[in-house]
Formats: sequence, structure tokens, C-alpha cells
Amino acid sequence: GGVQTPIAEAIFHAGRRLAAHGANRKVMFVLTDGVPSNEEKAVEMTKYFERYGVRIVYLVIGNLSATAWLAKARIPFAQAKTCDEICPALMNKAATLLS
Repeated sequence: GGVQTPIAEAIFHAGRRLAAHGANRKVMFVLTDGVPSNEEKAVEMTKYFERYGVRIVYLVIGNLSATAWLAKARIPFAQAKTCDEICPALMNKAATLLS
């Protein structure tokens, strides 16, 4: 966590497996504090795998300010201040995030 979250690397490894899978619909949930160690690479990997049919949904635990990079890149996300708020936040935005 903190300032050393390897989001790009996680997306790369999980995305490769999902992209190669034969399923018609592929969804990856990324649970994070929202602060990638390399913002540019995290956005690049997210966009790359979305082009290959992987829907990537970010679930950010922390302050809304931790989602600035996602909003700037126009990547959908749900945000919760604490772990207890994850399910309600996701359900609140499920239709938007999974459409």
C-alpha cells in the first residue's frame, strides 16, 4: 500500500491471464488504496487490457483524493472510505461500473 502500490504490474499479470481466457465477458476487480507507484503505467495497462475485452473495475479504499488519477484518465471506479463501505459503494455504482 501507500506510495508503492504496483497497480500496473498487477494489471499486467492478471490481464494476460484474462485476455487469454475463452470467456465472453471478462471482469477484473482491482482493490487498492488508489495510489499507484507509476500512474502513467497503471493507466496504460488498464487501457491496454480493456482493448482486449477485459473490463477493469477499480474499488478504491481511502479518501476521494486518492481517485484523482482514475478520474483524470476517465477510468470508472467506486470509492469507500473504509473496508466496511466497499460493498455498499460497489452496489451503489454497479450498473455504471459493469455496463
